[in-house]
Amino acid sequence: MLELLFADDNPITFEEIPLSFKYPLNLKIKNEEEKRRYENLRSICDKVITNRTLPLKKRLLILGKIFRNLENLKGKEAELNMEDFSEACQDFSFFEDLPLSLSIQKKLVQLYAERSGSIREYAVEALRYFKSGEETTRYLEASARLEKLFPNLEIMFEKLLHNYMIYMQFPFSDPSHSLLDEFASLCGVYLFVNNVILGYMAEKDTLADFIDVAAALFRLINHSNFPNEVYAFLKMEYLTGIADLEKVI
Repeated sequence: MLELLFADDNPITFEEIPLSFKYPLNLKIKNEEEKRRYENLRSICDKVITNRTLPLKKRLLILGKIFRNLENLKGKEAELNMEDFSEACQDFSFFEDLPLSLSIQKKLVQLYAERSGSIREYAVEALRYFKSGEETTRYLEASARLEKLFPNLEIMFEKLLHNYMIYMQFPFSDPSHSLLDEFASLCGVYLFVNNVILGYMAEKDTLADFIDVAAALFRLINHSNFPNEVYAFLKMEYLTGIADLEKVI
């Protein structure tokens, strides 16, 4: 599957075709109005996450800003479009606290290195890499190296996140979560995946290695309670608000 995602740099798009089976709808989608709401929100999310005029981190933060606005417009989401959020989608500057971010990432990766056998090999190697020197320096070196190895690295991360969002029916992936809860969970997924991939790939050189670690991570994320657990983790760290997440993603 990931081989197909990375076969070209084109954004993920949709084609409507009739199904020969009944696909289960999300528990939040109980009627036609909810279906229109979901489809509209999904369209907005698709446009934001594939807006390559902005760095991926800014696209994530823009989603958070849009969701914050939507929380004040409950019941009207099905009528809105991207033009209604033009102000939220403008470029902006933000403060990133990299030492704080790396501290949070390490806690999260350590947690799953201990509890998940399926990704332990990758997580332990990532932790070992970052522990072998000053963390900020090691992070920046790993990031620069991977960008040199894969010049389209940000597109690869975009596709990983976008594919996850589609699979999870984001932002309707959990009936008990608000839009801002969903946003925080998505940021947690990004932090986790980014850290393990950078650390694991610091001494690897092939696309096959990248696909191996990414596939293992998303098997865990997609087929466990990870999205809820990472939200709970961020909540315990007081990092679920947009201003707080801005510092760490």
